[in-house]
Amino acid sequence: GGSAPPERDSWIGGAQESQRADMTELSEIGGILARSGDPEDFSSALNRLHRLLETDISTQGPCISQGVADSVVVALEERKGGLLAEAHLAAVKVLRTLMRNPEGLQWMVQGRAVAALSGVLRRCEDYGKSAAQEAVIVFLSLSASRANEDVLLRSGSVEAMLDFVKGAQGGGQADVLALKVLMNLSSSANVRTILVGSGGIETLLAIAGSDEPGDRQLQALKNLMNLAASMELKVEMLNRGAVQVLMKSIQAGTATGTEESLLALKGVMNLVCHQDTKVPMVEQGVIEAMLSLCSAGEVPQEHQVQCVRILMSMATHRDTKVPMVERGAADIAVTLALEALQQGEAGRELQLECLKTLMNLSAHMETKATMVSSSKGVVPLLVRCALGDGSARGSDHQLHALRTLTSLSVGESVEQAVVDGGAIPTLVAVAGDAGLAGTEHQLQAVNAIMNLSAAGGAVKQALVDGGCVEALGAATRGTPEGENRLQAVKALANLCAGREMPAQLVERGCAEALSGLARHAGGCQEHAVKALSYLCSGDEGARDELVYR
Repeated sequence: GGSAPPERDSWIGGAQESQRADMTELSEIGGILARSGDPEDFSSALNRLHRLLETDISTQGPCISQGVADSVVVALEERKGGLLAEAHLAAVKVLRTLMRNPEGLQWMVQGRAVAALSGVLRRCEDYGKSAAQEAVIVFLSLSASRANEDVLLRSGSVEAMLDFVKGAQGGGQADVLALKVLMNLSSSANVRTILVGSGGIETLLAIAGSDEPGDRQLQALKNLMNLAASMELKVEMLNRGAVQVLMKSIQAGTATGTEESLLALKGVMNLVCHQDTKVPMVEQGVIEAMLSLCSAGEVPQEHQVQCVRILMSMATHRDTKVPMVERGAADIAVTLALEALQQGEAGRELQLECLKTLMNLSAHMETKATMVSSSKGVVPLLVRCALGDGSARGSDHQLHALRTLTSLSVGESVEQAVVDGGAIPTLVAVAGDAGLAGTEHQLQAVNAIMNLSAAGGAVKQALVDGGCVEALGAATRGTPEGENRLQAVKALANLCAGREMPAQLVERGCAEALSGLARHAGGCQEHAVKALSYLCSGDEGARDELVYR
């Protein structure tokens, strides 16, 4: 029952008329920007232009092609808006609107617009806080793409943004956005060079270390964490006091699980991943701080994981292993790993980091004896994890436990302790597991047996009694030609060496495993023949049995 719809032709005609009116207004605005010297006229024209571009997207192309956009850039460069902050704000808003379409972005990158916006940041007090804040938003969009890196470098935008942050001119959210711009750009080595040379690290450290928590401090910590991931900046940041600043945030917030403390922990983790930073960080008390946090009762697990990762990384340096073990790092890693085992799936990540830490700590002759004699039970923990307790067969957890057992099995003072800790049944189970044939898990178990087999007396007897001959024989038969089979043959050769064992070894089928390998040329043949020669040196009964078999 309403009125009839308008004719299509009349609707099209109305749209065309409206578009002509917009183009007329665009030309009028362009004339004002090109000729007028009155700041009030400039301000009014720029606001009209911004509204026009927002309401009619079809005017954006002509705005560029007719030179109106260039007039806006000139207006910014020459401050034709005078002291009117509203005019400068409108000019920046025009540029931000134009940047949203590909043609406008290309015009900005190829022209002088980016440099003009950098000038707004440098002279924030002249252009007004609002215009500077709007310019920061433009730079945030530009910094999101690596394609714009060159123009930002050429225009001095990095230095301008850093000056803006140093002066805290924007206040509140603008400073936070400016820090985000710097973080986006810091993926470039050229930008990182500018930041170092222009005091960027010191500025970030000052913000992060201030006693005024908030978004600005949080973003500064994100920037520091990001910069600390760059290999060339780790030592530089350490020398400029980054550890002390990060540790302040860690100590203040880890107990309650703040985001700031977690970021600071990740920053320390990034810093420690360099051979030249580990020892100085030990001297600055990082070990004690991490151990203290790991021992604290109410630390959130995500923070605990980061603390253990830091310890794990520090333990890769030869000069840090002994002091770390002396200060209880191995005992704490065992305690946390046992707690993580009780948590099931929720504790898997923490358990893995603890096992990695123990593995790194064990790679030093002076730490092994302390670790295996620990009242916390390093070897029993490794035995549990090497059997796959709490994880699937073939998992990283199982692998790192086996690697640590292999490492601890080297040295006269530790072999018996490893055996007493219950390692042999676990090593036998993994070495002879057909499902793990050819894997690194099997290789580590075989290597551990080989290390232990180099010992004499009671250790070697325990290996034979524990079924190592059968497990190694299975490893030689069930794996293809390669490292696993070769190491298994070497371990058998170690067991065969000496006059006290041949008869037992022959009875357990050692000769059959070796004779098959001795018949075929390859890497294993030499060691198989050597092992058979050891067996031949036994008593007459053993030799007769050997010939019979």
